[in-house]
Amino acid sequence: MSSISSPSNKASHRTHNPPLQNYSASKVSAAVSQGCNYFQSNQQVGSNDYPHRYNNYEGFDFRVAGPYQEFPIKTSGVYTGGKFSFVENYRVWMRTRS
Repeated sequence: MSSISSPSNKASHRTHNPPLQNYSASKVSAAVSQGCNYFQSNQQVGSNDYPHRYNNYEGFDFRVAGPYQEFPIKTSGVYTGGKFSFVENYRVWMRTRS
């Protein structure tokens, strides 16, 4: 898996609008690494079974073709399971290598 950049387009029909957050490169890297480790181990965690296939219901435009997996990024720590709150956290997208 490899990380990809943020989507270039935000859809207006999103059902949740969390406050804007800034994440350091190390936070993004830690979330991608954790998500890739779970994916490569064929393991999912939490109430939404992360990482899981990202279907792009939001209609984002990505610079790299999918398929993608999504995994939470938190303001503190790394997601290891439990309930995921979109108000406090976002998701990172990872492209599955062919």
